[in-house]
Amino acid sequence: MLQSELKIAYKWIVRAAHRGDLEAIQLLTGFDAHNFHAMGVTDPIKWFEQCKGLPVPQSVRELDISESFKWLRRAVELEDREAIYVLGLCYSEGFLVPKSDWFAFENFLLAAERGFTKAQFKAGSCYADGTGTGFNCTLAVQWLKRAANKGNEDAQFALDWCFAAIRGVDQKPIANSGLYNADAKQGDAVAQNNLAGCYLLGLGVQPDFSESAKWCRSAAYQGQVEAQNNYGLCLFHGHGVQQDHVEAFEWFMTAARRGFSEGECNVGWCYDCGKGVEQDYKPASDWYLRAAKQGLAMAQNNIAHCCEKGHGVPRDLAKAAAWYLRAAKQGLALAQYNLANCYEKGDGVPKDLGEALLWYVQAAAQGDEEAEYRVWKLSGGEIIFKE
Repeated sequence: MLQSELKIAYKWIVRAAHRGDLEAIQLLTGFDAHNFHAMGVTDPIKWFEQCKGLPVPQSVRELDISESFKWLRRAVELEDREAIYVLGLCYSEGFLVPKSDWFAFENFLLAAERGFTKAQFKAGSCYADGTGTGFNCTLAVQWLKRAANKGNEDAQFALDWCFAAIRGVDQKPIANSGLYNADAKQGDAVAQNNLAGCYLLGLGVQPDFSESAKWCRSAAYQGQVEAQNNYGLCLFHGHGVQQDHVEAFEWFMTAARRGFSEGECNVGWCYDCGKGVEQDYKPASDWYLRAAKQGLAMAQNNIAHCCEKGHGVPRDLAKAAAWYLRAAKQGLALAQYNLANCYEKGDGVPKDLGEALLWYVQAAAQGDEEAEYRVWKLSGGEIIFKE
């Protein structure tokens, strides 16, 4: 596209934005919740140009970042959940606004309530470590689960830790980091893994990914199977250690070979996406199936996807629907959406829009925005999940 054409396009975008067109306003903000890294912003103008991929004409390249922030504020006024989330990031880092954990949390929570997955993870994290709000383990788990159910890896990472405050929060007491610390220093591997979880989410201690990874590694080397899987997660995501997908895969495999279902699922995921090992759908589906047979909902969803697409197994829509059903009954929103989609299309099950609507509603109730749209569509606009 020529520079003259870019200038014309930009002019019309600005006009539309001034009329209140949200899509145009979003383009002019230059902020993108998927690419925003406030702590690493060293060249705001370059960042502004690249974030949305908008072909910015030469005449706009000198635009002050404050101008884009003005449009971000306008998007927030129009209750755009992504803009609200980004404003929360700005407050959390003191980027273009005074740093305020409280304002950051309020914006994260507002965007989370509107179904924005990244904000749900942030809200859960704030409740977990008391940043900008009071510590509340129950609400932390609720928001982290909503984000994890929609595939947010960071939220899944937090929930994968097997310690009392996260597992069965209603039945067990909140983790006592002081007692864990004493036992951990005595070399107790279970206590070390639990203490790692406390440092991860700031339960009784200041959040510290490095300390979390250190204690997790110690427990893993002692053969504590949950810690072996968890240390793999540290390496996979780069939490507290240098990111290393190859070593992460090795730890996942160590846990998987001992029959730990989450390790099996993670090995499958590595093969599935080619992280730490060469992509190969056949072993991916094999490991998913092992974990699925143990009842792990995410693995059941993943083997269903393999059956649906024919990845590593013969394509079988009936089997796919059956596995989606098993995961959906466990409350996994992603599986509920996928099962609803099967019923809507008649893939592997008789086409049944009523049944599809029921499963979409269950996924939407957990904040799945795509499910919310399908509910609205299938109900002819009669069912709306209010933000």
